[in-house]
This record gives sequence, structure tokens and C-alpha cells, in this order.
Amino acid sequence: MKGFLLRWEWQIAISAIVVGEITCASLFGWKGFAGMAIGLGATWFNSWALWAIIKLLGATAKESQSTKGGVVLIVTAFLLKLPILIGLGLFTRMIGGQALPCFVAGLGMVYFALIGWACAHS
Repeated sequence: MKGFLLRWEWQIAISAIVVGEITCASLFGWKGFAGMAIGLGATWFNSWALWAIIKLLGATAKESQSTKGGVVLIVTAFLLKLPILIGLGLFTRMIGGQALPCFVAGLGMVYFALIGWACAHS
């Protein structure tokens, strides 16, 4: 099973995203589709910012040189990731309907995918 997941990880992730978006769109209309898309995007951004700051700290520990612009971008993204997530959550609440529950479902999909990825790569 682990070998299967490692071999097809991107195809599985893309398939899950497409199925989630189609499900939200068919059950809840455009508001569900928008909520899921915003949730997926926001959570992927949060995951990227966290991963980038961890890599930056690892490079600092190894005393390697990094570009100043890249460091500023990564630290800014890391510090803004939570306010962006909260702001997008409030935005989906303003959209109304099922946008907020679909937003939260998108967050859950990404976090569960990251847990699955971590388990498959351990």
C-alpha cells in the first residue's frame, strides 16, 4: 500500500481535489465550489509557508547562505498565514450558504492529505 501511495501520490491528490470540488458544486452550487476552492488554496498556502520556514531554519542551522529577499518573503508569508486563513474564513462566511462548511472541508482535506503523505514517506 505504501508503495502504491508513493507512486501515485500526485494523481491521488488531484483526484481527491476534483472529486471534492465536484461534490461541493453539485450539492451546494457555486457557493460550495467557491468555499472548497478557497479552503484548499488557503491551506496549501499555509502548508507551504510552514514548510518554507522549516527549510529556512534548517539552512540557517547548517550555516548556508540564503538570499535576503527569499528570507523576507518566507518570514512574511509565515507571519501572515494565520491572518490570511482567518480572513478567507470570514470571506466565505460573507458569501453565505454552504461556503463556510465547504471551506472547512477543504482545510480538512489538505491537512489529512499532509498526514497521509507524512505517513507514506516515513
